[in-house]
Amino acid sequence: MLFRSSPNGGTKANLLPGVSCLSDSDCVAVGYYANNDLVRRTLIEAWNGTTWSIVPSPNEGTKNNQLNGVSCVSPTWCEAVGDYDTGSGATENLVESWNGTTWSIVPTPGQGVSNGLGNVDCLSTTWCTAVGSFVNLGGVIQSLVESWNGATWSIVPSPNDGAHSNFLDNLSCTSTTWCVAAGYFYNGNAVTQTLVESWNGTTWSIVPTPNIGTGSNTLLGVSCTSTSSCTAVGYHVPTSPVIPGGIHAVTLVESWNGTSWSVVPSPNEGTASNNLFDISCVSPTSCVAVGSQYEGKKRKRVSHTLIESWNGISWSVVPSPNYGSTRAINLLLGVSCVLSGSCAAVGYHNINTRTYTLIEAYTGTAATTTTTTTGATTTTTGATTTTTGATTTTTTAAATTTGGTTTTTGGTTTTTTAAATTTVAPTTKSGVAAAPSSSLAFTGSGPGLKMLILFGTALMLLGLVILIFADIPSRVLRHLAYVSPGRWRSHGTDAVRRIAKAVRREVIRGTDWFLGR
Repeated sequence: MLFRSSPNGGTKANLLPGVSCLSDSDCVAVGYYANNDLVRRTLIEAWNGTTWSIVPSPNEGTKNNQLNGVSCVSPTWCEAVGDYDTGSGATENLVESWNGTTWSIVPTPGQGVSNGLGNVDCLSTTWCTAVGSFVNLGGVIQSLVESWNGATWSIVPSPNDGAHSNFLDNLSCTSTTWCVAAGYFYNGNAVTQTLVESWNGTTWSIVPTPNIGTGSNTLLGVSCTSTSSCTAVGYHVPTSPVIPGGIHAVTLVESWNGTSWSVVPSPNEGTASNNLFDISCVSPTSCVAVGSQYEGKKRKRVSHTLIESWNGISWSVVPSPNYGSTRAINLLLGVSCVLSGSCAAVGYHNINTRTYTLIEAYTGTAATTTTTTTGATTTTTGATTTTTGATTTTTTAAATTTGGTTTTTGGTTTTTTAAATTTVAPTTKSGVAAAPSSSLAFTGSGPGLKMLILFGTALMLLGLVILIFADIPSRVLRHLAYVSPGRWRSHGTDAVRRIAKAVRREVIRGTDWFLGR
């Protein structure tokens, strides 16, 4: 993974839950920032292949505004969706459109007493579908689907499972007659169950989906490449420990083969909960899912980035960097991949009590580091290694490299493989220097290397002693927020705080804890 330096709209809180990429050099990410009055304002950033920059975006009224998802069909046309506070204890849908020059608010209908849109998928400038939730007159949260015909947005009827709350969090469309929306609903025992709805060009209908055990099962992201190939991701809470040390939420992946949905095994990392928030597939054999994995116990838990990739046979964890110390919070909430195989993943990280935008670039399945040694030059770029000089130093990647060829000419050894690349680079956030994580493995022999390893080990032991006897952890950890997956709750006082981005958005709202709101 490669950190991308990304700007921030304010100094209080900055989050990016949605991203849409047209190519390696054209992406748009959306979210919100908190101003000095702790009011949320829309945040839109654009990638031009070199840098991320903030693009001015409008807001509705003077209260909270936030964007949750975005879809672009060309460099001159995008739609972003979210919600805004009316100031009367309710929220309404927020849709903004990009014409290549400016972002502007587009009127959208609502129903019930409160509305919010979680994500949008556009196939052209005249065809988009957005999903979310609304609160009906009886106070029950129901699914919400809206459609764009090039001139206006209109509500499309959508079903609900049971008599309790239903949430549609994400969707993916492959044509105007085929869409899949994913989310969850609450059963009579107040336990979340998977919810998938499909569009056939005329109506939306509920499609049966499996649930694991009797605990919570939640879908948060979905991506389709055809009418017979879709993958949805989220998490479920098992009834017995899957991760040693207790019962924690674990990743959930489900696949559609054109006839039925089935659970696909997926790995977990860390010592506590694992969650997948979004997924992007470019083919039935190439998908990337992003989320978070937690470390530590109870109030000392911190989240780290989690990226998993699908190769058509199995899911595997891809090493990904985290900003700051091991006690810093890092989450990836959205991902968008293009046909070249590169992806942009967005989310947020914290520094003390503030949250900042987090953007990472993924270009394949290997995590590699570039290094130069004295007496010889060893350069590793992705899965290609070139060594020139009298001394050979081997640099290994965090993933296995296969399918390569080796040639030797005039004392220079060049190894070239077909695997894609992932690298780690420094980044800055609001003038704060980054400390990106990197993975570097040494192999070989010699007293110099042994002394280096011994010296490094001694330094680590010394640092550990200092951390144990100093009061640094307690002073830092008291600022960190952890909310157990499956128990995320809005910190607002009205029911509308629970609509739209469902659990993903509820995670974002957990950052209010940082702000003391």
